[in-house]
Amino acid sequence: MSATHRVLFLYWGRKGALSRLTLEAAKAAEAMHDVVSRVSVSTSNEIYRDFERSGVKLVPVRTFESAAGTFRLDRLLAARRQIREVIERDHIKSVVVLMSHMWTPFLAGMVRAAGATYTVVVHDADSHPGDAKAVVTDWLLRDARRASHVVTLSKHVARRLVARGIAPPDAITTLAHPTFNYQPKAMAAPAVAGFGFLFFGRIARYKGLDLFVAAAELLRQRGAKFRIGVVGEGNLEPYRERLVALGAEIDNRWVGDDEIPSILARYDAAVLSHLEASQSGVAVAAFNCGLPVIATAVGGLMEQVRHEETGLVVKNINASDIADAMERMMSDPELYARLKSGMSEYLADLSIPTFVRKMISVAER
Repeated sequence: MSATHRVLFLYWGRKGALSRLTLEAAKAAEAMHDVVSRVSVSTSNEIYRDFERSGVKLVPVRTFESAAGTFRLDRLLAARRQIREVIERDHIKSVVVLMSHMWTPFLAGMVRAAGATYTVVVHDADSHPGDAKAVVTDWLLRDARRASHVVTLSKHVARRLVARGIAPPDAITTLAHPTFNYQPKAMAAPAVAGFGFLFFGRIARYKGLDLFVAAAELLRQRGAKFRIGVVGEGNLEPYRERLVALGAEIDNRWVGDDEIPSILARYDAAVLSHLEASQSGVAVAAFNCGLPVIATAVGGLMEQVRHEETGLVVKNINASDIADAMERMMSDPELYARLKSGMSEYLADLSIPTFVRKMISVAER
């Protein structure tokens, strides 16, 4: 008996949380009796071996490892041929690009000509200050312009796509960012004394590290006892001296996917002091590891963090108000317990199998 749904998931990036999300989505689809699924990933992906060991039906593609490799026309054409062959051989009805890649804007026409729909998940509708990917954002958005349907992970991004004329409202569906399936044993970490606040992720100007540091300084001036940590890749030099003075734990490097749970487990709350945002994978990872989130009221963060249910939303983007939220969270045990309870309920609606079911439904429209 043929399956009702036949889908190819595609993510050609090399690293980041999307690698794990792609793997978990592929595994979830593989377990569904009415779905035939394939997943195409780059052989340069940081967890490629995990894909090989997982048992999912893999379509490996050789992309590139450097900026110069972006222009390897021979590899691009070979990748297009591979995808077309899989669509035709396995009677794929839907191709879902989980995050656009420099080469994916060249796929839409071929996918449709092969008889499948082409759905693109758009994570950012605008470039962000200080983000290294900003120079290619408009190019990547060509994928959305050519898609049969677009999925966003926040209503904020959906509104921006419409405002920019990239996709009409009836071609966009918003799905909540799913959780990450971190294993319990990976979450174990030594107990650390003192309430800890974590700033986690790539260091970029729009993420507001300066606000986080200034808020911690204000809180320390008030006599509060707490810990802070800054973990992630990027230029920390403008803040390093102040962070050292605060006794911060500093881990200034790219953090592998398998390290994230144990790092988050050392802290009690995550702080997203963004100046602007689309949505945040860090928020989802924090919730998944039991950390409430303090977030500024920008972009899609207001949709992800439910004020006084899963975290605290700071309406005014300044260090003083962020410090107030930090102080309130660490000094009110009843509030903290309520936020932890709220996260459990929130996460129940964000499972990866649920996300996959919704995604397939959207892709087949």
